[in-house]
Amino acid sequence: TPGHTPGHQSLLVDDDSGRTIVGGQCCYTCAEYTARELDPGDVHDESWSDTSRASLDRLHALEPDVVHFSHDRTVYRRAA
Repeated sequence: TPGHTPGHQSLLVDDDSGRTIVGGQCCYTCAEYTARELDPGDVHDESWSDTSRASLDRLHALEPDVVHFSHDRTVYRRAA
């Protein structure tokens, strides 16, 4: 899931409590994840914009209940 960091990988955990993604550095903030768009200043470089958007789209397609990020203490929680 490259985007903020090239070569990045996210972790998906499915258990009885739901689907959780450890998104780490797939994006810089929860707001970027929700908007599916990285701030240009948060992308490794401009050439990664399309790649980062595609990564966020793939993560959203997994329909996670919770997503955790490295640079933001805000936790994404899917609306019930």
